[in-house]
Amino acid sequence: MFTKVYFIACLLLIIYSVYGIDTLNKSDVLSIKVKKDKDGQCPPYSMGPYNDEDVCSFRFFCRDEVCYPVTNNSTNTVEFTNKSGQVETYNIDHWTESYESSKKACSNDSDCFSNKCKKGFCTLNENSELTQCMDSYSYQYKSSIFKFSYSVSMNCGKAAHVKCSSDDECASNNCVNGECNNDNYKPVGKTRAFLYGGIILAVFFLFVGLLIYLICRCCRGSSRNRGVPYYPDEKKKNLV
Repeated sequence: MFTKVYFIACLLLIIYSVYGIDTLNKSDVLSIKVKKDKDGQCPPYSMGPYNDEDVCSFRFFCRDEVCYPVTNNSTNTVEFTNKSGQVETYNIDHWTESYESSKKACSNDSDCFSNKCKKGFCTLNENSELTQCMDSYSYQYKSSIFKFSYSVSMNCGKAAHVKCSSDDECASNNCVNGECNNDNYKPVGKTRAFLYGGIILAVFFLFVGLLIYLICRCCRGSSRNRGVPYYPDEKKKNLV
């Protein structure tokens, strides 16, 4: 009896470790709040915080509505469990026919995260339900002089290097030369944003101040001319 209970407990622990921590469904991913936790930390399934921002960076790759996180931005790899129950690591930045950097050996499609095995190696699959989810930025410019702001939220779409015809097809909202780009329009940072805003305001007020000064000077000059008496007869005498 104890052996059965121990076996079930271990099985539940394994399931929780694989699916409870390392995987999320797509709806859960889209509902992620990208801001840091109250303690200033980012969750373990994120890629960590941006340098001077209060938000965390996220990147997921989803297949069959199950999403796997990329937690190391330097390696750009994702771990997934194939249909055989094996955990595999896949290089997710090189899904192109011409450059199969990962060179993951496979014997059938189910061995690949892209669900396409070609000539013994995992490769790009344009027809698969493979989705990338990431934090994406959108900007709002209420006034080009006084205020600009941005918002950030999770967005899902085509992964990097997949063919596209418009920005909204891509997870990054960035379609470049017919191919999704990983650049998700990261903000310049609050410090630099305030700096740029301050410079713009300073130039604006300097221009207004200079304009007021010139107007006042012109008005003062015209008022002085009006105060000088004019004697036309005296001018004629001087001419004679």
